[in-house]
Amino acid sequence: MKNLTIVLLIFLAGCATHQIAVSEAPVVPKDRIAWISPSSDSPHASILFIRDAGFVGGGGAIYLSINGKDAARMRAGEKLVLAVPLGLHSFTVRNRESPDSWGSRPRTVEAEIHAKREYAFRIGYFDAQNLQIEPFRK
Repeated sequence: MKNLTIVLLIFLAGCATHQIAVSEAPVVPKDRIAWISPSSDSPHASILFIRDAGFVGGGGAIYLSINGKDAARMRAGEKLVLAVPLGLHSFTVRNRESPDSWGSRPRTVEAEIHAKREYAFRIGYFDAQNLQIEPFRK
């Protein structure tokens, strides 16, 4: 029984997604991006979103929403840079169109976006169970 427990723990640890280098991640194709960027003359900041690679959740796209509006569908290991107006914004990730699919609830993080600053958010299953989004340094 002890050996089975150890094997299961090793398996679950291996299922967690892992961060990949921004330079190695392919860009989300345009046909999966719904976000409409602000005009170039309005103040905005560029925000990088990068989804972990790995087994858990890797077979399907996750949905990224900004302020409750769908922005993109991202597959495992992809990155996306969006221009977002300055101010307070909420960034939400969910597994599918239905928030209750797979039993994982949507996760939201808020950020105050300022001019001339870099922003990056990592998306993944860091604990091998629940989809998460968190800021990170590139």
